[in-house]
Amino acid sequence: MMFVASLAAALIVLSAGALLYSSSLMEARFDGRRTWLDAHPPRKASEDYEILRRRRLAALTELAPAEVERYLPAVVASLDRDDGEVRRLAVLVLERMADEPATLDAHGAELTALLGRSADARVRLSVARTLSKLGAPLIAAAAALVSRLEDSDAEVRAAAVAALGALPAETLATHTHAAVELLSRAGDAEASAAAIDGWADKLSGRPEGDELGGLQFSLGRMGREWGDGGVGDGVP
Repeated sequence: MMFVASLAAALIVLSAGALLYSSSLMEARFDGRRTWLDAHPPRKASEDYEILRRRRLAALTELAPAEVERYLPAVVASLDRDDGEVRRLAVLVLERMADEPATLDAHGAELTALLGRSADARVRLSVARTLSKLGAPLIAAAAALVSRLEDSDAEVRAAAVAALGALPAETLATHTHAAVELLSRAGDAEASAAAIDGWADKLSGRPEGDELGGLQFSLGRMGREWGDGGVGDGVP
């Protein structure tokens, strides 16, 4: 009986010790979390996360395109972040990857959406330039590129003109009327002149070429110059 009583007492002591240890461990963990939260309140934690994102994007700028490919979803998503430095670094990575256009084809829809949504002219410019090097995504983005002909940034307008000039002739012809209207309304002489020079060959012999002739006259470039070798040959 005494042995049983002693064993029971020992078990009680062990159980109490285990409870105290468990309580101490939980308290230590809580204190650790509280300390982390003190150092990383919600706003600070968000800032720390953006700093980490910057570091990772900066590291990607040093890698070969083949090594970056698997991170492209995160890179494209970073183009839409609130942090301006994150967007800048994402633009750098995107522009390096544009030399490997096949890797970006799967992201055409997201890039096209950014073209119309982003308030950052650097992002819109980079996206327009990138789309100009793609295949099917460029065709799908034609209407969005036309809308950028009225962009508030001159470089974005120029990039949109160049990207539209990379379209197949049939697709370019489909969008020429709307594009010429926007260029005429925007009054950007440089973008209009680039459109005339860059689209003329593809629209040669098509009715849409006459619309470039109208844009020519809206710039004050005389018909003789246009008729000497352009789409509007024969316009007085």
